[in-house]
Amino acid sequence: VARRLGFPTDKLSEEEAAFLPPDVAVETYCHVRNHVLNTWAQNPTQVLTRRVAAAKVNTAFLGFVDLACSFLTVFGHINFGMPRGYQAFTHRQNTLATSGESPQSPQSH
Repeated sequence: VARRLGFPTDKLSEEEAAFLPPDVAVETYCHVRNHVLNTWAQNPTQVLTRRVAAAKVNTAFLGFVDLACSFLTVFGHINFGMPRGYQAFTHRQNTLATSGESPQSPQSH
């Protein structure tokens, strides 16, 4: 799904590089971002909430879910065309592990 939507599957887009904290663990972020895109693509007419996006992600990586959902929503890659009153994700600076660990459950597509 990431590739089909114009994202490299294993690295940041230029927009992501400018939006995300400079010390983000790129491999982990990309894995989570790909999972979020895949989850949204399964039902693109419904708002993808953090709870749904995070449902299959190891709790140690929830900060990456927040970053991915925030970026993808702010830049109109997910949750676009939603009705008035929809509360979009907002960008928060998170301190993330830079160990390069991968979340255990998300599937990369």
